[in-house]
Amino acid sequence: MVAESDESDQSNKPEALQDAAAPESADALTSPYEDPKADKAVDDILKKDGDEVLKAQDKEADKAVVMKEGFKERFRDFFHGWWSNPRKRYSAIGALILLVLILLGIPYTRYNILGLALNASATVQAVDSKTGSPISGATVKLGGKTAQTDANGKATLKVHGGSKTLVVNKKYYTGYTHAELVAVPGSSGFKATLVATGQQVKVKVTNLVTGNALSGATVSAGGASTKTDTDRMVWQTW
Repeated sequence: MVAESDESDQSNKPEALQDAAAPESADALTSPYEDPKADKAVDDILKKDGDEVLKAQDKEADKAVVMKEGFKERFRDFFHGWWSNPRKRYSAIGALILLVLILLGIPYTRYNILGLALNASATVQAVDSKTGSPISGATVKLGGKTAQTDANGKATLKVHGGSKTLVVNKKYYTGYTHAELVAVPGSSGFKATLVATGQQVKVKVTNLVTGNALSGATVSAGGASTKTDTDRMVWQTW
C-alpha cells in the first residue's frame, strides 16, 4: 500500500517540476562559446597557411639544389643529352667539320689558326725609297721579335704565323709600319721602303794596303751607322 502511494504522488507532480528533474541533453551541455562553423573556418585557415608554408619551403629547397649544381654538372647533363641523340650528334659534328674546312680554305684564317701552334720564317728587307739601295742597321720588329738588317738590308725572324704588324726604323729615315700576313708552314718575304730625311752620301770602303773594296764594313756618322753591301758600296744618310 505504501508503494502505490509513492507512485500516485509522483504522477501528481506538476509538469514543470518533472522537466526540471529530467537529465539535460548533450546539446544543452554544449558551451555557449563553442561554434562549429567558426571552428571549421579556423581549421581551414590553418590548413591553407600550412600548405603555403610547405610550398615555400619546397621552392627554397629546389632553389638550393639548383645553386649547388655547378658548371661541370650542367655541362655533363648537356653533353649526355646531346650525345644520346644520334641526329643532333652527327649534325653537330658535320657542321664543325664544314666550318673548319671553310676556315682553313681562307689564307687569312688558315694562317692565324695554324700560327697558334706553328712558327714560320719571315725575311724583311729594308730599302731606300729613292735609290732602292738596301738599308743596313735598321731595326725590324715583327710578331714580338726584333732583329737588325745586315749589309744587304735583310733581317730574318722566326715568328708565329698569321697577321702581324711589321715595324722598321732607322735614324734619319721615316718609320715604316705595315700589317703583314705571315704564311705557315713555309717562309714569307716582305719589303719595307723607307724615306730618307737627311743627306745621302755614297761611301766606298777600301783596304788601305791592297786598295780592294771591303764588304760588311761598318760606317758611322751623325749617330747613325750602316754596313757596306756586297758591292762594297753604301749609301749613308745623316
